[in-house]
Formats: sequence, C-alpha cells, structure tokens
Amino acid sequence: MVVDINKTTVLDYGKPVFTIGNADTDGVTGKRTEWQNTKWKEQYGAFVNVGEYQNALLMKGIWNTGKGWTADSRTTIILNNLTGWGKDTWDDIIFNMDVTSMAGGDAYAQIIKVDNIIVNLKPLNPGTMKIIVNDEGRITSYEQMSRTNEKEIVKTYKPEEIFHLSYNRIADQIHGISIYDKLKKIILADEKRFEIMQSVMAYQAVPFIIWKIKTDDQTKIDNFVTRVRTVRQKYGDLFVPDDENIATWEVVSISPGQILMDWGDELRNKFYRAVGLPQIVPGGGEQGTGSESRTIYLAFEQLVAQRQLYLKRQIWSQLRLEVTFNAPTTMAELIGDTEQKTNVMGGMQMSELNPAADRQ
Repeated sequence: MVVDINKTTVLDYGKPVFTIGNADTDGVTGKRTEWQNTKWKEQYGAFVNVGEYQNALLMKGIWNTGKGWTADSRTTIILNNLTGWGKDTWDDIIFNMDVTSMAGGDAYAQIIKVDNIIVNLKPLNPGTMKIIVNDEGRITSYEQMSRTNEKEIVKTYKPEEIFHLSYNRIADQIHGISIYDKLKKIILADEKRFEIMQSVMAYQAVPFIIWKIKTDDQTKIDNFVTRVRTVRQKYGDLFVPDDENIATWEVVSISPGQILMDWGDELRNKFYRAVGLPQIVPGGGEQGTGSESRTIYLAFEQLVAQRQLYLKRQIWSQLRLEVTFNAPTTMAELIGDTEQKTNVMGGMQMSELNPAADRQ
C-alpha cells in the first residue's frame, strides 16, 4: 500500500479570544434603590480557604491600622471603652472593618450611643446588610436581613446608626468593590496549577508505566497485574523470563515542571499586583535589586497613607471622633541617605577612598 503523505488532516482548535465584559454601576434606578451583597459567602469563603489571599488582606490591614493611633484624651477614653461583640478593643474593631471592606467591598458596624455618646461599635455581617438610597443617590436607611429568610427584615437602621466603610467605590456606585472579584480568575488558575503540579510530582515519584502483555488471556493478565502491583507497593524488583514475547513496557515521563513553575511565578505577580501589596512586604520573594525593592516599598507607603487618611476622615465624618493612625516605618530617609552616599562615592577619587594609594 502506498501512503500519500500530502493527504493530511488539520484539526483547528481555534484561537482563544479575550474579551473584557461590560459593567455598569449600581446607581440610582428610582425613588428607592436597594443593594445587598449576594456574593459575600463566596468572598468570605475565599478569605477562609485561600491562605495566600487571607494573608494578603490581613497584611494590608496590619499596615493600615497595626501601628496604633493617637487622639485627644476624650476620644481616647471613648475608644478604649468600646468592646464590639464583648471582647473587642477599638484596634480589633477598626482592623476587622478595614479587612472586611477589602474582602466584601463594604463593612458595617452598629453605632450604639447613650446620651449621644458612643459607647460601642458592633461589627455586622455585610452579607445581611441592604443599602437603601433615594432618587438623589443619598443613603436613607440600612436594612438588616435575616440569615435564614432573605426576604425577612430583622432591623432597620437610620444612616447615623451605622458606621460604614467602602472599598474602591467610584462614580455613582452605592457600594464598594471587593478585592476578590478581580482576583477570582487568578486564584482559580493558581489552584488548578497546584493540582497539575501534584499530578506531575506523583508521576515523577511513581512513574506511569504502559505494560504490553503478549496475551489476551484475562486470567494471565490479572495474575501479572497482581504481581506488578505487589512489587510496586513493596518497592521491590520484578523478575520475568528473558523473552520479549511475554511482556514489554514503556515508562511515560511527564516533565512540564519548569513551565508550571514559571506560570506560578506569573500568577503570583499578577495576584500581588491586583491586591496592591508588594511581594517584599509578606516576604514573598525578591523583587529586583535592593534599590528597586526600596523604591517599591516607598510607593507602597503612599497607598497605606491614602487608606489611613480615608479611615481618619470617615471616622470623623461618621463618628465625630478625631483619630490619627500611626504611619508604618518609612524608608524615605534611608533611600535618601543611600542615594546621597552613592552620589558622594561616585564623585570620589581612588585616593580619597584609599588614602594610602598615593603614598610611596
């Protein structure tokens, strides 16, 4: 039989098409517009189950509020008496709300007052809170819905009874935007890569072997399979008569390890860029040279400063309490000193660096 090599068949797998979906804000749609975060359980599930994601949000919260705060004596007394759910402190409450707002887009706490003085802030489940706005886009109330019956209103709050923090709210949006929503694809891709890597490592440790047995007698096949299985479980050797008519085998090797490792690095970079947290902060690896790392750190300081300013102004606007959060340790002075020393060293002569160089 003559085979014509030109008669080939091409299988077209198609080209992947990347599109960015359209989106619009949840703005005013009538006299009464309401919004409730129906994705909270998924967002919180990611926070609970994805360690790297949880650690990133906690790390950002620590940077925003973890260095403590300053306030006048009256404000300090009020804040020091807040207990949240009964065992909280003000530090716990504001840290909780900052992280929650990043995870779900919004964080809520009930403001409890006695004689017009704040005596407590009690964090609430953001998945049960419904925001109500009027036709002018102004919040008129909050409705707390039942956990078991989504249509049952447990309690209605006036705007001044809820301390509300939003994350990345823009345009006429009536709620914040969760960090998780833009990270979901990256997290799922990394989890899939991890599963594939597990399979690769399993094949590397216990290789997949294709046995070609020269018989179709099921009893003989079963006996041979049993012997091979027993030997492999005991990590021993199998001896067969030297006759290729009995059995042959082929070890299937899978080695895409480097590709998967590179893919993991790219996913990790995309993850931390989306979160807005440099990898050098949680100790996730090198990010260029020492000077580049210091510059990245300095840029991150500006993000922290912006968030701290947001928290400060929201606390004053909603609670009428003046609180200033202590900024993290800055590297601005260190970078300045390093650059100055570099410039000075660059302008020196060898004799200045080594006074003995010109001596006879």
